[in-house]
Amino acid sequence: MILWAGVFLQRKTLKPLSDSLKSFQKRGIFPQEKKYLTESGEIYSWYTPKGEKPTLLFIHGSPGDWTAWKKILLETPLAKHYQLVVIDRPPYNLSRHSGGHLRDQSLALRTLMEDLCHPCGVIGHSYGAALALQLAVDYPEQVSGILSIAGTVAAPYQRARWYNRLANTSVFETIIGPSFRASNREMLFLADDLQALEKTFQNYPGKAVFIQGGADVLVPPETANYISKLWPGALISFYPTKNHFLIWTDLDLIVQVIQKWMPLAD
Repeated sequence: MILWAGVFLQRKTLKPLSDSLKSFQKRGIFPQEKKYLTESGEIYSWYTPKGEKPTLLFIHGSPGDWTAWKKILLETPLAKHYQLVVIDRPPYNLSRHSGGHLRDQSLALRTLMEDLCHPCGVIGHSYGAALALQLAVDYPEQVSGILSIAGTVAAPYQRARWYNRLANTSVFETIIGPSFRASNREMLFLADDLQALEKTFQNYPGKAVFIQGGADVLVPPETANYISKLWPGALISFYPTKNHFLIWTDLDLIVQVIQKWMPLAD
């Protein structure tokens, strides 16, 4: 979801892995950067050595960048048991791509999916969960399961608002920062993109888990009930007192869900 604080005159500060590398290394985590060329740009990612570990792919929300996951990756034992793959969604931070529709973002990630997901569990927060759905539909052999955390995944609750349309005018586009222009653009498309996904996602053979908080003011709590009716095979975990920011405030809960959803390596 678009957070309007700081929209105007926003400056873009790039966040490469090198800025945080020492923090990871102190925790015994040794990630490597990798960039993937696409027809219209470049996708930025980093990953940890795989070994015999299952792989987790983390996808941030809108706007945002890979550092949305920094806290949970540094302060939990996930790296000990899983290979971690983290991206900047197109066109954010160090990824150079137009972004836009979910399908366009998924196509931009094709090479990465084929290279690193054999298969992988895809974890998405907020808008990142919608992209996780798209990846599951487009690359079912590469996606063993999806975990949606406070996901913008229900079409009826993701209709463009008046402020999205206002921000899409030429006057406002000149005064809001590039990340928020990109965020606003993808939010304009999201409801239609999700409607298209609803027709195909039920054929996805992998495991789908949805975490939703009842105190979420950015994603309507009704999302959980909608998904349970739309996809009866999905596992819905509803927490009445939790808000939108579980990946920062409820690390133990998220790790427990991940461990049940994708069993730990020995």
